[in-house]
This record gives sequence, C-alpha cells and structure tokens, in this order.
Amino acid sequence: MDRNLVMILCRLHLSPAGMGNPEFDSRSRIDLPPIQNLSPPPHPLLLSSTSLLQGGLIALLLPWASLPSTAQETGAHGFQAPVAEATPETEKSSGGLALPDGFQATLFAAEPLMANPVAFCFDEQGRCFVAETYRQETAGVPDNRAHRYWIPDDLAAQTVADRRAMYLKHHPEYAEAWTRQHDLIRRLVDSDGDGRADLSTVYADGFNDLLDGTGAGLLAVGDSLYYTCIPHLWRLQDADGDGAAESRESLHYGYGVRVALRGHDLHGLTLGPDGWLYFSIGDRGYHLELDDRTLADPGSGAVFRCRLDGSGLEIFATGLRNPQELAFDDFGNLFTGDNNCDAGDRARFLYLVEGGETGWRMNFQYRGDRGPWMPEKWWWTRHPGQAAFLIPPIAHVGSGPSGLVHYPGTGFPDEFQNNFFLCDFLGGRSHSSVRRLQVEPEGAGYRLVKNEVLIGNVLATDVDFGPDSAMYVSDWVAGWTGTGRGRLHRIRPVDFQAEAAIAETKSLLAADFSTKTSEALALLLNHRDQRLRLKAQFTLAARGATAAPYFQAVAEGRGKGLGRLHAIWGLGQLAANRPALAEPLVSLCQDPYVEARAQSCKVLGEVGYPPAYPQLIHALRDDSARVRYFAALALGKLGKQEALPAIMAMVEANEDRDLYLRHAGVMACTWIGAADAVQDYLAHPSAAVRMVVLLAQRRWQDPGIAAFLNDPEPLLQIEAARAIYDGPILEAFPALAATLNHNVFGSDQTLLEPWIRRAVAANDRLSQAEHAEALAAFAANPQAAPAYRAVALRNLRDWLQAPATEQVLNLHWPRPERQRQDLIPVLEGLLPKLLAEPTGTELQALAAETAGRFSLRSCQAPLLELSQSAGAAPKARVAALQALRSCSSDGFAHAVQALLDDGEPQVRSAAARALSELEPEAALEVLDQALAQGSSRERQLALRTLTAMKNPEADRLLLRSWQRWQQNQWGDEVLLELIDAAEQRGQDHPPLAEALTLYQQSWPEEGGLAPYRFALFGGNAAEGHRIFLEKAEVECQRCHALGEAQAAAIGPALDGIAARQNRKYFLQSIVSPNEVIAEGYESVLIMLKGGKDVQGRLLQETENALTLEVLEGEKTRKVEVSKDQVRDRFGGLSAMPANLSEFLNREELRDLVEFLASLKE
Repeated sequence: MDRNLVMILCRLHLSPAGMGNPEFDSRSRIDLPPIQNLSPPPHPLLLSSTSLLQGGLIALLLPWASLPSTAQETGAHGFQAPVAEATPETEKSSGGLALPDGFQATLFAAEPLMANPVAFCFDEQGRCFVAETYRQETAGVPDNRAHRYWIPDDLAAQTVADRRAMYLKHHPEYAEAWTRQHDLIRRLVDSDGDGRADLSTVYADGFNDLLDGTGAGLLAVGDSLYYTCIPHLWRLQDADGDGAAESRESLHYGYGVRVALRGHDLHGLTLGPDGWLYFSIGDRGYHLELDDRTLADPGSGAVFRCRLDGSGLEIFATGLRNPQELAFDDFGNLFTGDNNCDAGDRARFLYLVEGGETGWRMNFQYRGDRGPWMPEKWWWTRHPGQAAFLIPPIAHVGSGPSGLVHYPGTGFPDEFQNNFFLCDFLGGRSHSSVRRLQVEPEGAGYRLVKNEVLIGNVLATDVDFGPDSAMYVSDWVAGWTGTGRGRLHRIRPVDFQAEAAIAETKSLLAADFSTKTSEALALLLNHRDQRLRLKAQFTLAARGATAAPYFQAVAEGRGKGLGRLHAIWGLGQLAANRPALAEPLVSLCQDPYVEARAQSCKVLGEVGYPPAYPQLIHALRDDSARVRYFAALALGKLGKQEALPAIMAMVEANEDRDLYLRHAGVMACTWIGAADAVQDYLAHPSAAVRMVVLLAQRRWQDPGIAAFLNDPEPLLQIEAARAIYDGPILEAFPALAATLNHNVFGSDQTLLEPWIRRAVAANDRLSQAEHAEALAAFAANPQAAPAYRAVALRNLRDWLQAPATEQVLNLHWPRPERQRQDLIPVLEGLLPKLLAEPTGTELQALAAETAGRFSLRSCQAPLLELSQSAGAAPKARVAALQALRSCSSDGFAHAVQALLDDGEPQVRSAAARALSELEPEAALEVLDQALAQGSSRERQLALRTLTAMKNPEADRLLLRSWQRWQQNQWGDEVLLELIDAAEQRGQDHPPLAEALTLYQQSWPEEGGLAPYRFALFGGNAAEGHRIFLEKAEVECQRCHALGEAQAAAIGPALDGIAARQNRKYFLQSIVSPNEVIAEGYESVLIMLKGGKDVQGRLLQETENALTLEVLEGEKTRKVEVSKDQVRDRFGGLSAMPANLSEFLNREELRDLVEFLASLKE
C-alpha cells in the first residue's frame, strides 16, 4: 500500500476529534471501501501474539466446543473441592452491595458453581476463569503467625528447596498431609447469554505440591491461560475446547522462597503496552536459576516482566510487600496497591517505575519496630529527610489492596475515563469495598486526585471488566481463609445509552483480528476501548516489518490521540528485532504532543537505538519533566559515557525537587556504569548531583561510597550509611564503623538515628576487639542519647551469644565466632562507670545484666551499691541483685537479707526468690508472709517462686493458696499462677492436681469463657501495650486505631473503650470473636417480607427494630427495619481472626486484656 495513502487514511479517519475520544466509532468513521488482499499471510508468531489484550480478557477466536451440561465436580487429578451449597442469602447477595446512584448489580456466579475466589479473568469469548484456593492455613499454605517456631529457619531460607526442607524438618507428616487439598482453576460459562453463568468445569487442578502456594493470578492470552501459583509461573492450554486444560508448562520455577504471610503470593498478571507479560510476587521472595543468570532476593516483593514464552525475564521494580494486582493506564504507566505491615502504617498506591525500590523487606515483619520501615518512615509519601533510595507511594489508600483494574473505556459514563478500581479487602464485608481512584500528572510522576468508595459491602478480592464491558467483582464472602463460598457480581450502569458501543466492543473483542487488513487495524489503534487498541497493536506488530508504515502513519498523525501512543509502542515492538524500524521515533522526540515525545524517548531507549543519541540529549532540556525523565532513562540504556555531563546538568537543574528525575539520573548512571567517570562529581557543588552519584554507587555496590560519610550534607552522610549497611557493601563497613565516635554529637541525633544505628551495627558485625572498644566508648559517652547508648551496650552484652539475625534489618546473618578474652578488659573499664553514675533505668539495668552474664567480680562493689540504692529504679536494682548472684559475690547473701524488707515490692520479691536458692527454709517463711500480706503482684511472684522451688513444704503452701482462692479470699489475679503451679507440681503433689481438676470440672459443659477465666485479672498493662504494638502474630493495629496510630476501620477504635466495655467483653472478643462482634461492626443481610433486601452494618437492635448503616458510595445512611417485616436474616463472621488466641500464651492473653481494660480515656 502506498505510504501517502496510509497517511491520508489516517488523517481522514484518525483526526484529533476521533483520536482517543470515547465516542469514536471506528466503523462509522470509515468512508472509503475496504481495500482487499492487502493483508500479509499470518505471521509465524500470530498464535501467541495476535489478539493480545490487557486485563486478562484475551483469547484467539476458537470454535465453540460442545459444552458440558452440568458442573464438573472433579478435575483431571481427581480433586473434589469442598464447595458449599447455595442458600437463600446466596441468591440475594448482589442486592446487598452498596452501589452509587445509577448502577445495578446482579449475580453472575456463586456457590456451588464456584468458591473461594482469589482472582479471575475473562477470555474474549466471555468465558470466565477463576483461581480458587482450598489450601489455606492448615492445608498447605501456612502463615508464619501460626508457626512462630520456624521463623528463624524461614528467615534463613535462600531457595524454595530450603523451604521444603524446613517443612519436613518440623513436620515430616506435611509431605502427605499438605498435598491432599488442591488449588484449582475453574471455568465458568454463560451458555445462554442471560448474564448468569450456568456451566462450571474444573479447567485445571493438581496444584497441591508441598511447595505450592495460593494460585493468585490469571491472564488469558491467545489460546493460553497464564496462572501464577508459587513456585511456578504456568502456561496452560485447552486445545480441544472442552473446558479442561490438557497441557501445562512451567515457564519459571523458584518463586516463594519463604513462608511469610498468607496472601503474599505470585500474582498481578497483566500485559504491558510493549507486549510483555508483567506480574508480581509478594515478600516471599524468589530464587530463579535461568539459563544465563540467576535472579534472587529471598525476602522482597518485586514486579517482573518477560516475553510470552517466559524468556527475557527481568526485574522491573522491587522492595514491595504484597503488590497483588498491576494495571497500566492509557499512557503506559504501571500502578499497584501495596499492603501495610499492620504496625500503624497505611496501605500505599504506587506508581511503579523501572528500577524503582520501595524499601520493604520480609524480615522487617518480625521486629517489633518493623526495622527501619516505621522509625525511618519508609512507608510515608514524600517528605523532607526521606530515604533517597526509595520511590515513595503517591498516596495512602485503603488498608487491604487486592484486585486492581484500569477502566478500559467502554461501558461506564465518560467521567470514569482513566480511572482505576481497587479492591480493599479487610476480612469483613461491611468495611471492604471497591474504590475508585484517579491520578493526574505531577512533574515526571503522578498524584492522586480521586479516592472514593464505588462499591461497598463486598469482601472483594478481584475486579475486572468483561467483554460485555460490565464490571465484575469476585466476593470472598467472609473471613480470611475461605468458607467454601464465593460470588462473582456483575455491575453495570442503568439507563446508560451505550448499547451500540458495548455491542461493537464485544463483537470486536471476539473477532479474529488476523483476518483484518492492516488498514483496519491501524484505524482500531484509536478505538475508545484500551483492550481493542492493544489487540489491534499486538496483531499488527505480529505481522513484522510490513506493519511499520501503518504504525508510522498513525504515530506521525496530528493531535493527542491515544492511537499515536499505541503506534509508537508498536514501532518499539518491531524495532526490538530490527532496530532501524525505530528511526521514525527520533523526529517524534520534538512532536508538539508531550506524550508522543515522552513515549518516543522511552521506546528509543528500550530498543537501544544509537542514532537517537543527539535527540535524546536535546530532550533532557525539554519543558516537560516527563520527557526529561524518559530521555535520561533512554540515554542510560544507550550506555554512552559522554552523556553523563548532560544528565548531571539535568539533575542539577532539578535541585532534587522531582524525585522521579532524580531516579532517572540514578538509573542512567547505573546503566552507563561509568564508575570512574562519576569520580569527577564526588565534590560537585550540587548536593542533588552528589546524591545521584551516591545512589548509583549503592546499586553498583561500590566501596567508594564510603567517601560520602564525610560529605558536608548530613542527608548524604545518612544515605551513605544506609547504602553501606543495607547493601551490604562489606568493604565499606570499616569506614562506617569508624564513624561511631566521630563528630556525630553536634547535630540533631534524631535526624542522625539511621546512621548511628548502622554504625553501631557495623561495629558489631566486624567483631574484632577494636570494635568492642568502639561500642564501649559510645555506650560511655554522655553526649550520646541514652537509647542509642543502650543499643551499643546490648551488643556488648550479647557479644558471645548474638542472635542469628542482625539488629537493623533483621536479616539472617550469623556473626563470626568471637573471643571472650577480647571483651573482658573492655567491659571491666566500662561497666563500673555505668553502674555508678545516674545513667537511667535502661542503661543501669543493661550494665548490671552484662556484668552478670560475664560474671565480672570486678563489678561487685558497684553492683552491691546499686542493689541497695533506694533512688535507683527497681528494674536496675533487681538486675544488680541477680548479677551479684551470677558473679558469686561474697556480698550476695548480705544484699538478699537487706532487701527482704525493701520498700519496693519488685525488689522484695526478687530478694525472696534469691533467698529460696540460698536458704529455702528461711525463704518459705518470707514467701508465706508475702502471700498473706502482699499485693496481688507480690502474690503472683511468690507463687512462681514456690513453684520453682520443687519443695514439699512449698507444695503445701501452693495448695493452701488454691484453698484461699477457692474460698474467695483471693481474687482471680493469681489464678494463672495457681494453674501453672498445679500443672508443674501436680505429679509430685497430687492434691495440687486434684485442685486443678476440681476447678476444671466447675466449667459449664460448653466451656465458653470459663477456661480463660485466668486472663480476666492480674495482667501487666505495660506488657500488654507492647504486645498490642509489636507482636506480629496478632497484628492488633491492623484493624484497631489507638491514639495517633493509623488503622483500617475494620474494628472499633480503642481510645476510651474501657469506659464502654468490661473485661469479659475484651476476653471474649479475643478468644471467640464471632460470639461478640462489636456493636456497629456486624454485617447483616435482612430479607424483607415484601421481597426487598437491606444489607449493612448492624448499629443497634431493640426488641422491635433493627437499625442498620447502609453504605451508598462514600456516604452512609441509617435505615430502621421493623422486626415484623423481616422474613430472614443472615449475619456475617467477625473480621477478627477466630484463632487469634492461639498466637498468645496465657500470660500474654492476660496482659493484653489488662491493657485493654486500662484504656479508659
């Protein structure tokens, strides 16, 4: 075809009025008759490249196979899924969704046709594929919160083989037990076109290996279905169209090195505008041994991309926690939602950029402070002093981001153009939703301008658009682990006059584009619907070089049509194999349309087209930050060292205002790899330029980065310390360690905390005598903050018994063997000073513990003095007394006698315990007195001491204590200690066992709270507060706000809750949450006698009426329902995990209740 004719066609039919306009109809705008016989024969790659379409809505046109008339109950591997039967609530469930005005929801599918849906997709024929899970918690997909004992092994794992070995080490029975249940893929078909699925087949099962994770991602592409299920990325095919896959191929193996938390899976499958497959892994990590290299990071989430055959695998972005879904906007930008870590942080909406790092590491989860994530505010949006290596979120959105989709352009009103829809999964439907998001450009990045609830009252796991252009939402129904139920809701606007556009889109999606002419495909590049634009682009690109004139004609058209961008991307696909085909893009770098300039720069870099170099240099001075961003990345990929001055000039002009331009400078330097050349910029007057060099050196792991520890700008010093330690760049550790006692006290130590902590840790890692001396000098320095001095002293205390994990990032990193003789002189010079001076509770107690651990007799005098000091904190005095015993001090017995009558109960109790070892008979008298006259706390401590004595007379005192409690002389504050005593001493003293049995026989038959009575009183509120904040297994802050801590509104805020509720309520909420859902937090569906339904949160119930809060968009309204109008009522489960108490020992449970009972204001 003549190129001029193509240009004429494009400019006639792809004018600015039609390009990218949602009202544009490609058929109605074609005035010339179709030109026949101009399409080349099908390209050899057509099978895998034709009809490619973002969002999982793709497949080649295939003849409809004969469909089964009933649901297929088992798959090829014989697994029968435990799917629940439908109930009246099932059929009414779509009616309970909270929808905005003008929308309606109907049920597309539900149990028994499907259950436990994690993700789903459609092919172009409208067949729906659902990823269902049946292996959660105890059937094959565990969670570290329920297996605390293996966390050290999990943190040490480097490959998926290590994970298998860990399972079998702790539980050999898992080899069989954890392969009984399968995850599977189900295919749903609406055979009669009534909008309701009526046929269900198991497309594939057999995902039940010991290492298999949750199947959490699906994408239909051509005749292939891609499926992500740790440890594999699978490609499946159903050649005969019977609804069951005959073949499956593992494209990669090695995802999911660690267990981490359930739901942190392999997922996020989508197609990029470059025709590559993009997908994501949560923080379970990966170790992928490819033909030519190994990609490995066992503790970080990441986004990957590869060709459709699995080749060319690349890491696109990293440092993610759980980016469950990915979505591209109309301009080729990639976005995701990422989870919070349940420590008071918030979930994040991220603009993902190539080479981006967001900072999260799986090992942070198992530190109470979450490593640097919380203290250094890595989860925040951009703010002054932020860690510079991060790409921060553009906004905080929701609390449980899961499914994500970009509006394709058909089916909804125009106001939804370029919107995203994000599922916010919170464990209970009353607070879960599908949110509507919108972003707009801000410099080289984006900012969020709309964030509102679109659909409420749905426990949504995924969201997508079908070929009918309706929105579909998968509904988990209840809880966290699956109930054998599941729904797929279909949401459409009502009275929206778009039937013609919807019908056209559906027809074109189902059409075989391989039969269309290249001219027709070129016109479709401007279709209103993103799916069709991509399908046309990929089909045309599959035709090879013959497609270049068509792409060029559209790319060089007028205006701001989206078709021009697809043409640019299409040229990039062609140029991947024939770089010369990228030549038209060079001139487009000066196009009036800013996005055409930006995408041309981007594609020229991806292709690696050297003739574009001059134009890309020029683009670094473009008025648009977005163009400058892509120009810098492209120059980096060209790898020309002579580009550095121009790149650094761009960085300097930016003055660190736009963090994406900084990132582009970093990536350009990184890819150019000119480590010697950047030396010229180490002393550059611009701190922004120096920061780019520093961050490039971090990526290179260049020991020369240590020079920045002496930079005049504190933020660069801190960033250098982060890079060296976190890298780690081991060759630079000596330089970092040496900074600990050099000039760090004249500045704001809060600002310098990241540096100080890493300098302390570097000395600990290096482990030589000189490093012990440095830690001691720091611990002794009164100018340093006490908290930091305590960190250094703990390292010395643990010098010979250091944990396997290091102290900043919680990485598994065992220390080298260290010698006691190197440390003793250091401690003997340090500890007497700390014990003698008023250094504060923590330092004095640590100093005493350290002296005791090393049995330093040289510290006897200051320890004795501290133990007797009435002005010192009780904790420090007790530590000193215990250290005297460890030191075999001559003064220990004297100190014990002197402290038996001390004014501090904690000190008296410690002295009594010590006396029980020195003079048991004398101790019995003291302990008996404490039981008779002491406080509840003293009685608790006395009972523990008596239990530990293993003495017949002590046993008699324990039995008498049981009798006092049974006779109501004592309260329940001591019940836990009495139970412990009976359990530990009952075999040697049967009356104690009998007392416990008698108590247990008093429980009601159904149990209830009686077995937990010990937890109602007597706890330690301060320790309970620590559990609330730090214990990863229970994650209280995940759902409950307290003070300034952020949390999802899944459960009630806890401020002042003790003024509204009693201890029994707190205990029942923890051990049996479904029996005591907080008022206002129970989700109910009310079926009325007149046929209508009302669903919402139950705010109040009286004898005659129910008051519900019903969600309508972002707003709520109260609805009162008379009970005499109620036909049926269904309640939801609590979002609070039913097995929460399993993660707390008895003392922790009591402490947590005590803490909650203290929250009276």
